[in-house]
Amino acid sequence: MKNINKKKEWEAVAILQETRGKYLIQWAGIDPNTKKPWGSTWEPKRMANKALVEDFKKRNLKQRSNQRNSGVQAGPCELKLIGKL
Repeated sequence: MKNINKKKEWEAVAILQETRGKYLIQWAGIDPNTKKPWGSTWEPKRMANKALVEDFKKRNLKQRSNQRNSGVQAGPCELKLIGKL
């Protein structure tokens, strides 16, 4: 008798984004039907392993640090149009 509750594991490349309860995960490998890379999907945070989450947090921390050090401040921007409409 097969164990129906077996967990499948899929290889992930990285977490791309985060929302309140989910991560957007980029998957490794190629879809055999389309011959293209697997699409990214939103998955519950509990589904991501510790290494993947740590890598995501390190990349975000580094990115925020680079933004602060570059003197570029994120915020609203103003678009000025020059010329006649």
